[in-house]
Amino acid sequence: MEMELSQKTIEAIAYKVAKILKRELEQADELPERVSTAEAAKILNITPEYMRAIGSRFPRVKGEGRNGRVLYVRSALLQNY
Repeated sequence: MEMELSQKTIEAIAYKVAKILKRELEQADELPERVSTAEAAKILNITPEYMRAIGSRFPRVKGEGRNGRVLYVRSALLQNY
């Protein structure tokens, strides 16, 4: 099935898509900055091994899978520094 769209309809669709993308990008900017275990250890001036041991004390996000990467929220680390 083939359908012809007017230029006005195409522009309306493009405008709507642009609004949705802009909103999603703004929401992505609101996410807190996350750092690796090594970077978190540097912020706290401790070893990465000790950071892994105490890591559960800080807000963190673990990647998918058994070997998922752990990322810590930078602002939470700085508050507790």
